[in-house]
Amino acid sequence: MFHNRKRFENFTIEALNIQFNGSIMQRVDTLCVLGLELDERLSFSAHINHIHRRITPFIFAFKRARNFISQKTAVMMYFSYIHSRVIYMSSIWSAAPKYLTDSIDILHWKALRIVFLKPYLCSRSELYSENILSASISAELHTLLLVFKMLYRLLKNNFLFTHVHQVNPHSLRNSKNFIIQSYNTELATKNFYIKGPKLFNDLSESFKAI
Repeated sequence: MFHNRKRFENFTIEALNIQFNGSIMQRVDTLCVLGLELDERLSFSAHINHIHRRITPFIFAFKRARNFISQKTAVMMYFSYIHSRVIYMSSIWSAAPKYLTDSIDILHWKALRIVFLKPYLCSRSELYSENILSASISAELHTLLLVFKMLYRLLKNNFLFTHVHQVNPHSLRNSKNFIIQSYNTELATKNFYIKGPKLFNDLSESFKAI
């Protein structure tokens, strides 16, 4: 049952005991759907903890073996075991609170230091390139790619984006921008259907014209 903590406190026992075919359904705190761990408050803390559990032991072993493998092999292992887990469903779980997403960035930074044999106090800019982005930037990139696929019907979805020119027919500089849904909370800005169009609107006109 997905809920806000304050609203959940007002639920009655009868409301919590949902029956199906005469049996009370078991209530769980988390549920794994296509590899994404959903918790009852949609904070994505369970999924981020899952990423930590999968990556941390590998980083420990990777650090011990790094001096015995080439950098090319180390980069391949990074993309296979770390990058793939960090970016999976990142356009969704990046809506988690900042302290949780920052923990993934820190874990990702530790792995890259091992890959490139950099000291602890090295600048993060030394680790990132066009091919290797920070976890947070990678999440934004995959959010934009998902918006692109939805916009051009490259995947099935029921969401329709509304452009400015569809509402205002006059020629405007931002006519290719999306109309952003109104929101009242900071949490809402992390919603994919708000965050995605906002990221698209911030792109240069040359990208929007593609």
